[in-house]
Amino acid sequence: MRALALLLSHYDFFSLSEKYLILEQAKDIQTFLKMRPIEIASLIGRDFKIDKLNFQSIEKRLEKTIALMRAYSIGLVFYDEEAYPPLLKEIHDPPFALFYRGEASLLHSLCLGIVGTRRPTGRGMKASFDIAKSLAENALTIVSGLARGIDGYAHKGALEAKDGKTIAVLASGLDSIYPSDHKRLALQMLEKGSLLLSEHPPLTPALTWHFPKRNRIIAGLSEGVLVVEAPRGSGSLITASCAIEENRELFFHELALQYSFQKLALSASDKQKLQKKWAVQNYIDDGALLISSAKDIIQHLSEGSIKNTSLLFSQYKLDLN
Repeated sequence: MRALALLLSHYDFFSLSEKYLILEQAKDIQTFLKMRPIEIASLIGRDFKIDKLNFQSIEKRLEKTIALMRAYSIGLVFYDEEAYPPLLKEIHDPPFALFYRGEASLLHSLCLGIVGTRRPTGRGMKASFDIAKSLAENALTIVSGLARGIDGYAHKGALEAKDGKTIAVLASGLDSIYPSDHKRLALQMLEKGSLLLSEHPPLTPALTWHFPKRNRIIAGLSEGVLVVEAPRGSGSLITASCAIEENRELFFHELALQYSFQKLALSASDKQKLQKKWAVQNYIDDGALLISSAKDIIQHLSEGSIKNTSLLFSQYKLDLN
């Protein structure tokens, strides 16, 4: 049945529940491949484009996937397995499968997401690096998307900490690193006991629509999400919205306000119109917390309730000094 589950992970147009309906009915690959499209449609309760099944080529694709998983030491955990991260299981659209390279135990660690623009200021880069390093020194695993800019500096900051750990959630398969100029960073993560993660099987390219899907995983793995700098329309604000939707803590660095205002001021002269477009301020008005340092985040988390109940703050040396 696990082989069929791996095959089904290639079908992104089937939902989580639909994949489990197919698994329960078919049990194995050969039974599934003998099912008529009309049978599958009846089973899941909706129609779909028949050519998406690719029955003629899916077995060869599966063989390539297995070969690449062996070549790159890619592990796999499914939604119904004990190794699946409990916080991620809570979100409204959890991934059916998680492919990983590196230290899988980090999926059960205490995580904090850090995201931001691909075009940060110098101050934003430093803030991302310093806060990630400080949080990692306090035993929080830093989760981000391996993108250029804020994401990259968050990963680097975590790796700079003594025994610091970080998780990079990719929008592609784990046989290739996107962006390519972060291949060295990804390798450093693996060398230092961190984790690369994706819901996509090998050979999957980093398609545009994969990035907002990836953002829900960053938020879902984390107790909270910090946005360092992000202009309106940034994918980082999608992650912020995911954090709110999934009842995670949401933090904005004070630089986010300055960055947002400066970017918008270039294109809006009317102050009232500018304030309406000021996305970061809207989040703060709705309850997101404005912070200036890692200490602010640690203080807030230590005073609040931790959603991942298998992890208690007494396990960690949180330095509030």
